[in-house]
Amino acid sequence: MSHPAHPVDGRDSRRNPEKARSIEVAARVREFIRAHGITPDDRLPAERELAQKLGVSRAQLREALATLESTGEIWRHVGKGTFVNSPQAHDGLVEINKIARLTTPIEIMETRLLIEPKLAALAAIYATSNDLAAIDACLNKGLEATDPLASQRLGDDLHRAIARAAKNNLLLSLFETVYAVREATTWGRLKPALQTRAGLEKQWEQHCAFVAPIRERDAPMAERLMRQHIEYIRQEMNDIASGNIPG
Repeated sequence: MSHPAHPVDGRDSRRNPEKARSIEVAARVREFIRAHGITPDDRLPAERELAQKLGVSRAQLREALATLESTGEIWRHVGKGTFVNSPQAHDGLVEINKIARLTTPIEIMETRLLIEPKLAALAAIYATSNDLAAIDACLNKGLEATDPLASQRLGDDLHRAIARAAKNNLLLSLFETVYAVREATTWGRLKPALQTRAGLEKQWEQHCAFVAPIRERDAPMAERLMRQHIEYIRQEMNDIASGNIPG
């Protein structure tokens, strides 16, 4: 598996021993992947096991994995593990990062307002029984979540299940691009940490609200309530940015 070169400024590494160590550990991970014939979409050993095999601490390994994730060489799924990316996935990540540098949180929300209400309406029309079961499963898990990061991920899973239920591959592709760009922005990384319990409860009330008309095949209502939900998130984002964090 080939990846782009990773040039190292030797002078900078000498000035920053921790950075030099992280670069060294990242190189060990790459060599481990090559030596063990680990291919794209294969899972790496658990952190504890991999740190022991490489002879490094878990903290050093985590820093190296964060570097490899930022370059698109690996990807991590909470609860499932760390996986090797394909070169094509790396190219896609580079493009996502380029877009993220050129866009703003407001532009992301404007795009979501254009796409997601229509996806909700289409889901109300085209969702199969399996799609509805997947939507309900995401909703039920989200209603039980108390951790802000878990709640954010489960909310994303719910929106994604609705996007898939719409049965429109082009809109689904746009949806995935928008979410990937959001995650690549500072706002996307900070948002879960800034969420309040009241804000999370309000969002999940709205999730319940727009899922109901999808189940009932009421496309106009699903579209309207999804739009209200995205508008609420946009206002919440503006409040947080201005320092007026809801209680």
